[in-house]
Amino acid sequence: MSTPLRRTFDSRPPVLFDKPGLRDAPLELAGESATMRRLRVQIEHIGPHFRTLLIQGETGTGKEVVARALHARSPGAGRSFVTAHGSTLTKHAEDDLGAITSPRQRMFATGAGTIYVDGVDALSLRAQERLLEILERMEAGARSHARVIASTAENLSGAVSAGRFRTRLHQRLATVEIVLEPLRKRVEDIPALTEQLLNRFAEGDGRKRITMSPTALQVLKEYSWPGNLRELENVLRNAVLRCETNVLHAEHLAPFMGPSPCEPLPSVNRIERLEEIVERHVSQVLHLCSGNKVRAAELLGISRSTLYRMLEGMEERDG
Repeated sequence: MSTPLRRTFDSRPPVLFDKPGLRDAPLELAGESATMRRLRVQIEHIGPHFRTLLIQGETGTGKEVVARALHARSPGAGRSFVTAHGSTLTKHAEDDLGAITSPRQRMFATGAGTIYVDGVDALSLRAQERLLEILERMEAGARSHARVIASTAENLSGAVSAGRFRTRLHQRLATVEIVLEPLRKRVEDIPALTEQLLNRFAEGDGRKRITMSPTALQVLKEYSWPGNLRELENVLRNAVLRCETNVLHAEHLAPFMGPSPCEPLPSVNRIERLEEIVERHVSQVLHLCSGNKVRAAELLGISRSTLYRMLEGMEERDG
């Protein structure tokens, strides 16, 4: 008989991620902070037992990587890992949610793989109801061993209170919940993450080992990282392309990062309006993403339509 879930959080050391070296480990699971050690233990212990699970974390914190790691530890690891995006399911609630139970993807009915609903907070109320119906059928079906992982960048408890998310669906998904900490709350992992990324870039470009100057590393530690690990990866990749030596300095990073949170406060005569600060940050993120508006909207945590409206307003004021 399988071990009850409540007994899986014990003190055994994690064994899933200790064999690969730092260079080979998934970036989102690297680091030796207490937060990351706890996350690896959670994945190791929850993976074999969960049926439904909710991952909460800001954009860029590695929710899908964690979902795939959980799938790899589940009894259905040899079966498919199917990703369904919340925004897409909302646009085609009937067709897309029904497609999950089509002959091509019958995991809800008879299979044993994992369905990953990315951005479940983007589901409309109608799509939420359809997903809830499927989960209830899955639980009632004796032959079904499929697992469902949902991710959200929003605290769903607040969405439930505001009437934007169905209580029953939240209860179903949050039977087990994993919360991913933003990068700014685990600064001690930045050196290991940076080393791993630089090793990958150097290997990919056929270059010698790339290192960071102490000042450059301190700049990374003091930055707030609104885009989390994805932003760190983009900043370092662009800095490596800009750097002609094998040592990165602060000046190589500066063009791809926003203002430092440690900069001194302006004088009263130089205080900017909030609108100006927001617009400058949007412009910096857009520059970081090389003009890719879809990517910029994702890093900013806003919809594409919101970003387009902001850019139109900025153009009108500049014009």
